[in-house]
Amino acid sequence: EWEQALEAYMRAFEAAEELNGCAHEATLDLWTEVSRLTLKTKQYDAAAAAFRHLINLHTVVLGANHYQMIAHWEALCKCYMFMQPAQMRAAKEALMQAHIVSCARNGRGDDRSLRLEQVLDSFG
Repeated sequence: EWEQALEAYMRAFEAAEELNGCAHEATLDLWTEVSRLTLKTKQYDAAAAAFRHLINLHTVVLGANHYQMIAHWEALCKCYMFMQPAQMRAAKEALMQAHIVSCARNGRGDDRSLRLEQVLDSFG
């Protein structure tokens, strides 16, 4: 069922991109869903590519410290961790980016930033 949803979102994304361009909010929202569904279908390489693309688009359109970037960086970290073989260095770098954005948006002492810091510490 996730695969069917992914196909439907891809069709909607392609239509939205053609109609509105890649920097439009509706297009970005659809690309976010495509990225998430690609991760849910366990296509980790494709999901990592989708999240990297989404991060690049959001950086240009919304800025590097936009609150949505935290979730995107965390999802990219998951992609790298589930790849075979796991890409632990890339996963840690993605999580570090999530932590940087969280600290910039929420403050270093915020619970969300502290949670990310604890996970980063577990990487060693």
